[in-house]
Amino acid sequence: MNFFDSFKNLFKDTEVNPVALAALDAFDAAGNYFSSANDAIQSYTARANHRVAILIAANDLKDSDSCQEAVAAYTDPGAFTPCTEAELAAHAAAMEKLTAAFDELTSAFHTFTAVFPVGNRGTELKAAAADLYKVYCEMYSIAAEAFSKAASCGTINALKGNLLAIEDKFRCQKLEWRADDPFTANPAAAKAYAASFKAKATEDASKSKQFEQNARIAETKAQLFIAKAKAAETRKRGRKRVGAG
Repeated sequence: MNFFDSFKNLFKDTEVNPVALAALDAFDAAGNYFSSANDAIQSYTARANHRVAILIAANDLKDSDSCQEAVAAYTDPGAFTPCTEAELAAHAAAMEKLTAAFDELTSAFHTFTAVFPVGNRGTELKAAAADLYKVYCEMYSIAAEAFSKAASCGTINALKGNLLAIEDKFRCQKLEWRADDPFTANPAAAKAYAASFKAKATEDASKSKQFEQNARIAETKAQLFIAKAKAAETRKRGRKRVGAG
Protein backbone atom coordinates (compact mmCIF):
# COMPACT_ATOMS: atom_id res chain seq x y z
CA MET A 1 0.00 0.00 0.00
CA ASN A 2 1.52 3.32 -1.08
CA PHE A 3 1.22 6.83 0.30
CA PHE A 4 -1.87 7.75 -1.72
CA ASP A 5 -3.69 4.48 -0.99
CA SER A 6 -3.24 5.14 2.70
CA PHE A 7 -4.91 8.52 2.39
CA LYS A 8 -7.72 7.14 0.23
CA ASN A 9 -8.52 4.63 2.95
CA LEU A 10 -8.79 7.46 5.44
CA PHE A 11 -11.38 9.11 3.22
CA LYS A 12 -13.57 6.01 2.86
CA ASP A 13 -15.87 6.97 5.71
CA THR A 14 -16.19 10.59 4.64
CA GLU A 15 -17.98 12.15 1.72
CA VAL A 16 -15.42 13.11 -0.87
CA ASN A 17 -16.24 14.25 -4.38
CA PRO A 18 -15.48 11.37 -6.80
CA VAL A 19 -13.91 13.93 -9.13
CA ALA A 20 -11.41 14.76 -6.39
CA LEU A 21 -10.58 11.10 -5.83
CA ALA A 22 -10.18 10.59 -9.57
CA ALA A 23 -7.75 13.52 -9.63
CA LEU A 24 -5.82 11.93 -6.78
CA ASP A 25 -5.62 8.64 -8.68
CA ALA A 26 -4.51 10.44 -11.83
CA PHE A 27 -1.70 12.25 -9.99
CA ASP A 28 -0.63 8.99 -8.37
CA ALA A 29 -0.54 7.22 -11.76
CA ALA A 30 1.29 10.11 -13.41
CA GLY A 31 3.89 10.01 -10.65
CA ASN A 32 4.49 6.31 -11.22
CA TYR A 33 4.79 6.86 -14.98
CA PHE A 34 7.26 9.69 -14.45
CA SER A 35 9.33 7.62 -12.02
CA SER A 36 9.53 4.80 -14.55
CA ALA A 37 10.68 7.18 -17.31
CA ASN A 38 13.21 8.73 -14.96
CA ASP A 39 14.61 5.30 -14.08
CA ALA A 40 15.04 4.61 -17.80
CA ILE A 41 17.12 7.74 -18.36
CA GLN A 42 19.40 7.34 -15.35
CA SER A 43 22.21 5.57 -17.20
CA TYR A 44 22.33 8.37 -19.80
CA THR A 45 22.23 11.04 -17.10
CA ALA A 46 25.09 9.45 -15.18
CA ARG A 47 27.23 8.96 -18.29
CA ALA A 48 26.75 12.55 -19.44
CA ASN A 49 27.68 13.94 -16.02
CA HIS A 50 30.68 11.64 -15.69
CA ARG A 51 31.88 12.33 -19.24
CA VAL A 52 31.93 16.06 -18.61
CA ALA A 53 33.68 15.59 -15.26
CA ILE A 54 36.32 13.46 -16.98
CA LEU A 55 36.84 16.06 -19.73
CA ILE A 56 37.21 18.82 -17.14
CA ALA A 57 39.70 16.77 -15.12
CA ALA A 58 41.72 15.99 -18.25
CA ASN A 59 41.81 19.69 -19.15
CA ASP A 60 42.53 21.08 -15.68
CA LEU A 61 44.87 18.42 -14.34
CA LYS A 62 47.87 18.22 -16.63
CA ASP A 63 49.60 15.65 -14.44
CA SER A 64 48.43 12.22 -15.60
CA ASP A 65 48.57 10.70 -12.12
CA SER A 66 46.41 13.49 -10.68
CA CYS A 67 43.95 13.12 -13.53
CA GLN A 68 43.67 9.37 -13.06
CA GLU A 69 43.11 9.84 -9.36
CA ALA A 70 40.36 12.39 -10.01
CA VAL A 71 38.43 10.09 -12.36
CA ALA A 72 39.08 6.82 -10.55
CA ALA A 73 35.53 6.72 -9.19
CA TYR A 74 34.01 6.58 -12.67
CA THR A 75 33.64 2.94 -13.69
CA ASP A 76 31.55 3.28 -16.85
CA PRO A 77 33.93 2.74 -19.83
CA GLY A 78 31.56 4.67 -22.08
CA ALA A 79 32.11 7.83 -20.05
CA PHE A 80 35.72 7.84 -21.18
CA THR A 81 34.80 7.75 -24.88
CA PRO A 82 33.41 10.55 -27.11
CA CYS A 83 29.65 10.94 -27.39
CA THR A 84 28.41 9.27 -30.58
CA GLU A 85 25.46 10.26 -32.73
CA ALA A 86 23.64 7.02 -31.89
CA GLU A 87 24.17 7.55 -28.17
CA LEU A 88 22.92 11.13 -28.33
CA ALA A 89 19.85 10.01 -30.31
CA ALA A 90 19.04 7.35 -27.71
CA HIS A 91 19.50 9.88 -24.89
CA ALA A 92 17.24 12.34 -26.73
CA ALA A 93 14.52 9.70 -27.12
CA ALA A 94 14.67 8.93 -23.41
CA MET A 95 14.53 12.64 -22.59
CA GLU A 96 11.51 13.15 -24.86
CA LYS A 97 9.72 10.31 -23.07
CA LEU A 98 10.60 11.79 -19.68
CA THR A 99 9.34 15.19 -20.83
CA ALA A 100 6.02 13.71 -21.94
CA ALA A 101 5.72 12.03 -18.55
CA PHE A 102 6.60 15.30 -16.80
CA ASP A 103 3.98 17.21 -18.79
CA GLU A 104 1.36 14.62 -17.84
CA LEU A 105 2.50 14.77 -14.21
CA THR A 106 2.36 18.56 -14.11
CA SER A 107 -1.14 18.62 -15.58
CA ALA A 108 -2.31 15.96 -13.11
CA PHE A 109 -0.78 17.84 -10.19
CA HIS A 110 -2.44 21.14 -11.04
CA THR A 111 -5.78 19.42 -11.58
CA PHE A 112 -5.45 17.63 -8.26
CA THR A 113 -4.59 20.77 -6.31
CA ALA A 114 -7.47 22.63 -7.98
CA VAL A 115 -10.25 20.14 -7.25
CA PHE A 116 -9.20 18.37 -4.06
CA PRO A 117 -10.95 19.72 -0.95
CA VAL A 118 -9.06 21.44 1.83
CA GLY A 119 -9.58 20.98 5.53
CA ASN A 120 -8.86 18.06 7.80
CA ARG A 121 -6.71 15.50 6.03
CA GLY A 122 -7.26 17.07 2.63
CA THR A 123 -4.98 19.97 3.47
CA GLU A 124 -2.34 17.59 4.77
CA LEU A 125 -2.55 15.47 1.63
CA LYS A 126 -2.24 18.47 -0.70
CA ALA A 127 0.82 19.68 1.19
CA ALA A 128 2.43 16.24 0.90
CA ALA A 129 1.59 16.09 -2.81
CA ALA A 130 3.19 19.51 -3.31
CA ASP A 131 6.37 18.30 -1.62
CA LEU A 132 6.35 15.22 -3.83
CA TYR A 133 5.86 17.28 -6.98
CA LYS A 134 8.79 19.46 -5.94
CA VAL A 135 11.00 16.37 -5.87
CA TYR A 136 9.72 15.36 -9.30
CA CYS A 137 10.62 18.83 -10.61
CA GLU A 138 14.13 18.48 -9.23
CA MET A 139 14.50 15.05 -10.83
CA TYR A 140 13.41 16.43 -14.20
CA SER A 141 15.75 19.40 -13.86
CA ILE A 142 18.71 17.09 -13.18
CA ALA A 143 17.87 15.02 -16.25
CA ALA A 144 17.50 18.16 -18.40
CA GLU A 145 20.85 19.54 -17.29
CA ALA A 146 22.54 16.21 -18.01
CA PHE A 147 20.99 16.08 -21.48
CA SER A 148 22.36 19.56 -22.13
CA LYS A 149 25.82 18.26 -21.25
CA ALA A 150 25.36 15.28 -23.58
CA ALA A 151 24.32 17.57 -26.43
CA SER A 152 27.38 19.75 -25.88
CA CYS A 153 29.65 16.70 -25.87
CA GLY A 154 28.01 15.58 -29.10
CA THR A 155 28.64 18.96 -30.69
CA ILE A 156 32.28 18.88 -29.61
CA ASN A 157 32.76 15.45 -31.12
CA ALA A 158 31.03 16.50 -34.34
CA LEU A 159 33.24 19.57 -34.66
CA LYS A 160 36.29 17.35 -34.25
CA GLY A 161 34.92 15.30 -37.12
CA ASN A 162 34.51 18.46 -39.19
CA LEU A 163 38.13 19.38 -38.53
CA LEU A 164 39.22 15.92 -39.60
CA ALA A 165 37.14 16.33 -42.77
CA ILE A 166 39.05 19.52 -43.64
CA GLU A 167 42.35 17.76 -43.05
CA ASP A 168 41.20 14.83 -45.20
CA LYS A 169 40.20 17.23 -47.97
CA PHE A 170 43.71 18.68 -48.02
CA ARG A 171 45.24 15.19 -47.99
CA CYS A 172 42.92 14.12 -50.80
CA GLN A 173 44.04 17.02 -52.97
CA LYS A 174 47.66 16.07 -52.36
CA LEU A 175 46.94 12.46 -53.37
CA GLU A 176 45.19 13.59 -56.55
CA TRP A 177 48.02 15.95 -57.39
CA ARG A 178 50.59 13.20 -56.97
CA ALA A 179 48.48 10.78 -58.99
CA ASP A 180 48.55 13.26 -61.89
CA ASP A 181 52.30 13.73 -61.59
CA PRO A 182 53.86 12.25 -64.76
CA PHE A 183 56.79 10.98 -62.69
CA THR A 184 54.58 8.88 -60.38
CA ALA A 185 55.80 5.28 -60.51
CA ASN A 186 52.33 3.70 -60.69
CA PRO A 187 49.79 6.38 -61.68
CA ALA A 188 46.87 3.92 -62.01
CA ALA A 189 47.31 2.64 -58.46
CA ALA A 190 47.84 6.18 -57.16
CA LYS A 191 44.64 7.39 -58.82
CA ALA A 192 42.69 4.41 -57.47
CA TYR A 193 43.93 5.07 -53.96
CA ALA A 194 43.15 8.80 -54.27
CA ALA A 195 39.63 8.02 -55.49
CA SER A 196 39.05 5.53 -52.67
CA PHE A 197 40.34 7.95 -50.05
CA LYS A 198 38.20 10.76 -51.46
CA ALA A 199 35.03 8.64 -51.36
CA LYS A 200 35.62 7.66 -47.75
CA ALA A 201 36.53 11.23 -46.75
CA THR A 202 33.40 12.59 -48.42
CA GLU A 203 31.23 10.07 -46.61
CA ASP A 204 32.84 10.85 -43.25
CA ALA A 205 32.50 14.60 -43.81
CA SER A 206 28.80 14.20 -44.58
CA LYS A 207 28.28 12.16 -41.40
CA SER A 208 30.11 14.74 -39.30
CA LYS A 209 27.99 17.57 -40.69
CA GLN A 210 24.81 15.61 -40.01
CA PHE A 211 26.00 14.82 -36.50
CA GLU A 212 26.69 18.49 -35.87
CA GLN A 213 23.19 19.45 -37.05
CA ASN A 214 21.59 16.85 -34.81
CA ALA A 215 23.75 17.89 -31.86
CA ARG A 216 22.83 21.55 -32.37
CA ILE A 217 19.16 20.58 -32.41
CA ALA A 218 19.71 18.61 -29.21
CA GLU A 219 21.34 21.67 -27.61
CA THR A 220 18.30 23.77 -28.49
CA LYS A 221 15.94 21.14 -27.11
CA ALA A 222 18.00 20.91 -23.94
CA GLN A 223 17.53 24.60 -23.29
CA LEU A 224 13.79 24.19 -23.73
CA PHE A 225 13.78 21.28 -21.28
CA ILE A 226 15.74 23.32 -18.74
CA ALA A 227 13.36 26.26 -19.20
CA LYS A 228 10.40 23.92 -18.67
CA ALA A 229 11.88 22.65 -15.40
CA LYS A 230 12.52 26.19 -14.15
CA ALA A 231 9.03 27.32 -15.16
CA ALA A 232 7.41 24.40 -13.34
CA GLU A 233 9.35 25.15 -10.18
CA THR A 234 8.50 28.87 -10.45
CA ARG A 235 4.79 28.09 -10.84
CA LYS A 236 4.93 25.80 -7.85
CA ARG A 237 6.57 28.45 -5.67
CA GLY A 238 3.97 30.96 -6.82
CA ARG A 239 1.12 28.62 -5.93
CA LYS A 240 2.66 28.01 -2.51
CA ARG A 241 2.87 31.76 -1.82
CA VAL A 242 -0.74 32.24 -2.88
CA GLY A 243 -1.83 29.36 -0.68
CA ALA A 244 0.13 30.74 2.24
CA GLY A 245 -1.62 34.07 1.89
